[in-house]
Order: sequence, then C-alpha cells, then structure tokens
Amino acid sequence: MKKLFRVILYLEPLAITANITQSSFCRLDQVLLTFGFLVMQYQNLNEDAIACDAIINSLELRWKKADQELFIGAVLVNPFYRAEPFAPTHYMNIAGITSLLTRVWQRMNNERNVPPGEFPAHIEDFLLGKGYYQDIRTQITNEALHAQQVQFLLNIGELILHIS
Repeated sequence: MKKLFRVILYLEPLAITANITQSSFCRLDQVLLTFGFLVMQYQNLNEDAIACDAIINSLELRWKKADQELFIGAVLVNPFYRAEPFAPTHYMNIAGITSLLTRVWQRMNNERNVPPGEFPAHIEDFLLGKGYYQDIRTQITNEALHAQQVQFLLNIGELILHIS
C-alpha cells in the first residue's frame, strides 16, 4: 500500500499537468502556472529527494529551452493574475514589465519599431488597476462569481444524472 501511495504521490501532479496542458483550450499563462505548480509540488515532497530533484531539473531544463518572455508576458496580461504570481525582483516592476511586454509586442508584430506611444501608460494602468482599467477588479470578481455559479450548476446537473 505504501508503494502505491508513493506512485500516486509522484505521478498525480504530472497527470494533472498533462490534463491541463493537453486540453484544446490551454493558454500560455496556464502552461507557466502549471510549471510553477509542479516545481512547488516537488520542492515540498519529503519522500525521495533524488526523485524530486530529477523532476525539478527536468522542468528547469525545459523552461530554459522555452520562450520564457512569451510565457511570462501571457501571465502578466491575464487580469486574474497580472504580476501577482511572480516574486518581487529588480525586473518585475513597472519598467521591467513594460520592457518585457514591449519585446513580446515587437516579436508578435514582427517589428523592430516600438509599440504605440500609449502602450507603456496602458501597461502601468493595467497592472495598477487605474485609469482605463480602474474597474478591472470588479469585473474580475463578477467573472469569478459567474464561473462559480456555472460550476455549481454543472455539479448539480451531474448529481441529478447520477441519481436518475
């Protein structure tokens, strides 16, 4: 029984990750957040340090090969997260984020030119929830409540189907 528990302990986070990242509608921000979830899961396991280190090293190797700025940018422009998942560092401030998103914008638009002049101001307003984005928290709360209601109705529907 203990061996089965260990197998589940190590494989369950990978199975969850596979389900998320292989879905038809998986977004770049979900991939990065899922990588972060995996690293945290295996850093917190105290069962087998060698196995955990091997998994974490494998994840870090894949992360080094990834287009990191694109993934980070995807999380930054997700209004549910913005910069919250990231540790505060010297480059995770308004200037650093603006620089990163400018590079992503240039690559996405195949241009060496800078984005429109209002781009930096919009980034700052978005990240701080001010100006054009001053009501973004309210909208996020409303969207989250709606999603919970939909999930509740789906759960009730599933329960009814199992009863009948």
